[in-house]
Amino acid sequence: MKYVIIRDDDTNACMPINYLERLYRPFLDRGLPVNLATIPNVSTEAAYPDGRLEYFLVAKGETREKLIPIGANQPLVNHLRANPLYKVVQHGCRHDSVHKRAEFDHHDRAEIIKRLAEGKKHFYEAGFWV
Repeated sequence: MKYVIIRDDDTNACMPINYLERLYRPFLDRGLPVNLATIPNVSTEAAYPDGRLEYFLVAKGETREKLIPIGANQPLVNHLRANPLYKVVQHGCRHDSVHKRAEFDHHDRAEIIKRLAEGKKHFYEAGFWV
């Protein structure tokens, strides 16, 4: 038996539903699960080393909020919960690269634990993992 795992990184509160639908509806309609590696409390200032905003913020709009929890986009949450083949998994916490590298690529254990707990809290508040 062969398996295909479909995974999308960086789903977050700024993600338009139509992006997901366009990409993944054909898979969902065929009964294939889609794993969404989801940022639970996305930083709207996440940037590449050269200063450009991360591509996953393309649809963030004109918000002045620095952090947006996944539950702030209730239409997105409702859509994901209404489609049980979407599997929401935690992918970091904010993606703000506080340590100038990948979010968890450092040795500050207390910070890592704090961010994992923060992410879990945002998922529970949004109604995931209940």
